[in-house]
Amino acid sequence: MNPRVPFWFVLLAACQPRPTESSHQVVALDSTIASLEILKDSQPRLYPALRALVVIGVQYSLSRLGFGPVEYTGQIDAATEEATRRFEAARGLPITANPFAATTFGLLTSQASRADRLATAEPGTSTLIGKRYFLGGTWNDGYVSAEGPWIAAGVENPAAAKIECFRDRTQCIVAEAEYGEQLVPVIEYYDIQSWERVELRSKPVDNACQRSVLQINRVEESVIITRSALSTARYCQVMRRDTSVAFNHTAHLATNEEADSIQRQHTRVLLDSLVYLPPELRRSLAVLWDTVAMRGAIRTRSAKQ
Repeated sequence: MNPRVPFWFVLLAACQPRPTESSHQVVALDSTIASLEILKDSQPRLYPALRALVVIGVQYSLSRLGFGPVEYTGQIDAATEEATRRFEAARGLPITANPFAATTFGLLTSQASRADRLATAEPGTSTLIGKRYFLGGTWNDGYVSAEGPWIAAGVENPAAAKIECFRDRTQCIVAEAEYGEQLVPVIEYYDIQSWERVELRSKPVDNACQRSVLQINRVEESVIITRSALSTARYCQVMRRDTSVAFNHTAHLATNEEADSIQRQHTRVLLDSLVYLPPELRRSLAVLWDTVAMRGAIRTRSAKQ
């Protein structure tokens, strides 16, 4: 089970939403909440506790995103309805004042979850992309490693990768993990074909669908995997449509500049998730953040040199 998913989600079976009467209007419920309402008749003892738990989750989300403060009462009271109105207005949703509405509940909970993931990152890092480093000082000793955001063409969000190469074993190990609600690891082994003063290159690794070659450059501190198709079979086409970076033609370890850019992007996402700001102020803050982040990155690299 994904630990980030509230356990009360798991208790509810999905079904079609149905209308419910609120104090303001007839509102279609989110399917998760509609499932909960079914328990009102089938599980009369369990229903009140589960419903209160879901309401507390909603109240936490509204407060977390800056639309509170809302007390955790377990009931949709006037303060919760007013906070819901503010959230709906800020997000351009139909104004229902009902946090269980089909147009509101899913976006509210998903944005609060995203804000939590971003806000709990360690200082100077991101829980979504991790750190970027390249250990090349042990190259002549027969060992090199790298870790960080793993970028592939056509994939919106970067994955994570860790690469280790051992000259005495003539082998490199590449572990990739696609970021989402959970990590989906892919581990590949590459036999080393050449380990020169500056560059390392692997032998081709073939499977039924594609050929992969790993290349590492010590001077550029770059790691690239180039993939070429070996088959046009239907199942290969399905694999290439998969979002995992393992099936994209080219992937590489993010450069420092790319990692900085990703970091700034996620910081802006965090800002948008936690507070509602007028568009002009949001743009001004984005420019300010970019400037501060760039200066910080330059100072960090200068100190390393």
